[in-house]
Amino acid sequence: MIKLWRIDLPYCLKKLNNGYWIFLNREYKPIGYASSDWIDYLKHPSAFKFRRDPTEKLKKICKTINEDKKNEEISFYFYDDSCKPYSSTKATQSYFERLKKIYNLSREK
Repeated sequence: MIKLWRIDLPYCLKKLNNGYWIFLNREYKPIGYASSDWIDYLKHPSAFKFRRDPTEKLKKICKTINEDKKNEEISFYFYDDSCKPYSSTKATQSYFERLKKIYNLSREK
């Protein structure tokens, strides 16, 4: 079950310096990747663009935010080590509520 959370479900959403976004797993790889190989996020086919920049709304939804101003990148985390979504039913529900809100942002016109 832990593999599902670490590899197959989103840990964070990263805004890349080219304006694209990518969901990453707990290993900081695109969703579903368990490889230790380096991956160029900018060239990965799962990178996408939102119709509208969701940065301000994501700041209200996510648990933790990490800004890399030098590289013009920002990461929005859906959980952290103090609140792992597989630790309780409440934590799982909270995690999926955050994902639902983020999915809805992708549908905004």
